[in-house]
Amino acid sequence: MPGEIDYLLVDADPYFDPLWARVEEARIPVALQIGVSGYMQAFGPLWGEDPNVSEAQMSAFQWVTCFGRRPIMAMVPALVLHNLFGRLPRLQMLSIENGSSWIPRLLTDMDGAARHSVNTLGEASGRWLGGPITDAPSRLFREHFSVAPSFEQDVPALVQCIGAERVLFGSDWPHPEGLAAPRHFLREVEGLAPAQVRRILCENTAGLLGLAA
Repeated sequence: MPGEIDYLLVDADPYFDPLWARVEEARIPVALQIGVSGYMQAFGPLWGEDPNVSEAQMSAFQWVTCFGRRPIMAMVPALVLHNLFGRLPRLQMLSIENGSSWIPRLLTDMDGAARHSVNTLGEASGRWLGGPITDAPSRLFREHFSVAPSFEQDVPALVQCIGAERVLFGSDWPHPEGLAAPRHFLREVEGLAPAQVRRILCENTAGLLGLAA
């Protein structure tokens, strides 16, 4: 119908494994990018907000609860805790335009949730869609996700959290991870070792694309 938006959420439910398997086989890194997620329609009315607004018309409340980092903070646990990477261990994900300040807290929360989801005998309790995971969620994240931080966020802290080999330089200005003059990103990586800077600015992306750095 005119004006309606249909959302197809491809997540870690085993139903989608045939699709993910083709992606893994082709060695295609999957970019999870900020965008309209359907959260405004799903959650906005619960709090008295208008669900039918554009990104430019969103309220501050909608930005915090329905846009920004909120959808990626649900998508990452869905992929990790629903064991997508246990079933398809070569998949690689990129987080683009989602910033990075949320990552340390989310990794801590996922690890805690995973610990609470086993009984005293170390057996899985509750339902594990896709099967129980066999490693700490934070380690799975570091093995399967690369992140392009927003330029105004703490890039050295992100390197400390997930490793320089998982941090990507983004230059898609005026989007939030880019700068009008991309070379100004060098200010954000001051204090890092030259080898780490080379990884972030060039080698990591080249490796994900199968190119020689």
